[in-house]
Order: sequence, then structure tokens, then C-alpha cells
Amino acid sequence: MRQLYLLVFWPTQYRREVEDESGQRRMTSGDRFRYLMRMFPWILGLPIVLNLMSGNLCDTFGVHFNWGVSWAGVAGGVAGGVAFGLAFGG
Repeated sequence: MRQLYLLVFWPTQYRREVEDESGQRRMTSGDRFRYLMRMFPWILGLPIVLNLMSGNLCDTFGVHFNWGVSWAGVAGGVAGGVAFGLAFGG
């Protein structure tokens, strides 16, 4: 969870921890892929839980919540985020 925090909110510290101080060691795309797959349960689980919470909260207060569009947004956001992280992250 710390690495997810660093990757999202403190990318310079993440880069220092992953790479050498001199910047000699860089992550290859295979390294980035393995790293993202280790974090995938968190990357996928957090949006699912938040989507369920917000949808049920809206239903509780009688506000219309479009579940289909919401789940499509979660799927697109997760897929786009993983693709972007694989291509440009690290």
C-alpha cells in the first residue's frame, strides 16, 4: 500500500526508492508490468468498493445511479491506468 501511495502522491520518492540515486537503474517495461500485476488487486479493488459504496449511497437517498455507465467507467479507468502506468510509469 505504501508503494501505491508513493506512486500516486509522491512519484519522486517512489522513483528514488525504485531506481538508484544516480538514476542508473531504470525499470524496464517487464519490470513495470510485474510491479503493476503485484499491485493489481489494490488497483482493481479500490474502485470497485468505492463504486459500490457510492451507488448504494445514492440508492439509499433516492438519487438515480446509472450502474452500467458507472461500471464501464471503472473498467475503462482501471484499464487505461494500467496501460498508462505500463507505458510511462516508473
